[in-house]
Amino acid sequence: MKIYSRLIATGLLLLSGFSFAHSNHKTDLIDQPQQGFGELVIFGGVFTDTGNFASLYGDLPGIFWNNRFANGPVISDYMAETLGLSASPSLHVAGEVSEPMGTNYSMRNAWAGQSGELNISGQVQTYLASKDYSVPADSLIFMWAGSHDVIEAITTPAPLPYQMLDDAVFGIEAQLYLLIDSGAQHIFAPTFADVGFLPAMQRRGIEARVTEATDYFNRKFSRMLNRVERNTGQRIYRFDFDRYVKGLVANAGFYGIKNSVDVCVEQLATGGCDFNSFLFMTDVLITSKTHKLIADAFTQDLLHQVSYCKRGNYHRRTKHHLCPSN
Repeated sequence: MKIYSRLIATGLLLLSGFSFAHSNHKTDLIDQPQQGFGELVIFGGVFTDTGNFASLYGDLPGIFWNNRFANGPVISDYMAETLGLSASPSLHVAGEVSEPMGTNYSMRNAWAGQSGELNISGQVQTYLASKDYSVPADSLIFMWAGSHDVIEAITTPAPLPYQMLDDAVFGIEAQLYLLIDSGAQHIFAPTFADVGFLPAMQRRGIEARVTEATDYFNRKFSRMLNRVERNTGQRIYRFDFDRYVKGLVANAGFYGIKNSVDVCVEQLATGGCDFNSFLFMTDVLITSKTHKLIADAFTQDLLHQVSYCKRGNYHRRTKHHLCPSN
């Protein structure tokens, strides 16, 4: 009977301790939304462009929603909505504004490894100039660059131009240093995904080349992020986009995607296109449904990293903490 009583007492004590710890953990998570991010600043390409390309080249055809390269909102729209922020286009390339209108500088076909106003370096430069080179500590920098460089490398006649991929990684690294030197404390930088499953790549039969280029870029990209963290002491939030996409495609049905092979718009004439159940809108673009799935994964993983960072993150390579000080 005494043993049984001790077991009950021990169980209650453990339960009490668990509840206390669990309560503290919930408090940590509650603190972050109260503080939150002050702005969402996006540097990227086609999947996050919310109107900059159209502001320069003209409105997109009616099948594209609100000058997005999808049938509805895109990743940046969904992320901004979840975070309570804005993904409005900067319109910095339109030539009609003296300063950026929004904080989304993304532009379709933006190069990471080349200079120019339309490319990643130009996007970052325009943003920093608008802030007098002082990034607010609560700004969330979403750096998703290099996709155009990888695609161009893939579609360039053999042999694979590794220098193009190296230039892309070097270009991103240079912009990260500029942002961190200007005070950026929250940077989210996902990898690229093996897009060999895209209908356009399948039809060309170049899946192996896609994999080779993607693996090379991601390996160099990850090492670069390690180097930036080591040299600056600033943590960078990461996301293995390649791994996520492979899981999404393999388990598409569980996400409500009934067709992960065909191009939706090619079945519009026959009435077989349901954007809410297709993975692909065109042979190179994904549906808004897919954009939302990716955005949800990005946001959830990002906030998990932020929460983890608040509890302390000792970085083995740099031998000190990399989390933002604010």
